[in-house]
Amino acid sequence: MKHSLMTRTCVALSALVAGCTSTASRDALQVQNPAVLQRGIDATQDNAAGAATPAWLDLHRTAHNASAIDSIRTRLDALGPHKDNYFGFKAQCWLDAAREARSHWNHWGFVEEALREASRLTAALETGAGLYADNPDLRTAAVVRPDLWKQILIAKAAPAFASCSHAQRLTACAEIQMIHAGHEAWTRDFKASTQRVDDVTKTLPQIGAALAACTPPVATPPPDPLRK
Repeated sequence: MKHSLMTRTCVALSALVAGCTSTASRDALQVQNPAVLQRGIDATQDNAAGAATPAWLDLHRTAHNASAIDSIRTRLDALGPHKDNYFGFKAQCWLDAAREARSHWNHWGFVEEALREASRLTAALETGAGLYADNPDLRTAAVVRPDLWKQILIAKAAPAFASCSHAQRLTACAEIQMIHAGHEAWTRDFKASTQRVDDVTKTLPQIGAALAACTPPVATPPPDPLRK
């Protein structure tokens, strides 16, 4: 009886510690979507909260995303050097995110949303129209760590960004990683979301270094021979 009581106590303590850890991770992510913070019987069952509504089922239960990944990759590769810019890098990062999520049997719709964005960017590169740097609001992702998003947006606004391919690639993928982390938070996988955010945090100094390397030195005017 004593052993059984101790076992139950340990299990309860473990659950409590795990719950505290999950709450701490959730709070550290600064989740912006209040629906993600709802749990148990108080959780809403609507589209924003991630419920499997009839419209969601109709959209995703017959999706053939494996062939879509291959098709978009072929189109992107066909662009050759025309894809070596912020938009091409971003399309590739969306493909990578879709492939990773699919390999983890993700059936939340994030795979399909990532592929939609990869296809949209690829089509814009193919036609030269519809290229814009704003990020979409995905149904399957909540905003996390707005402070990191602010740093990313500052990098995109830097004068050297438009001509700095390395910074463009790092920034594009950091954005997709943040959205992917937002998806993991949306599914309440706060541990995975935190790990992905930590990876982005390590990337930010690299973006700054890339921009610094691409910034031309300030030209110094020659001395005026008439001035002493």
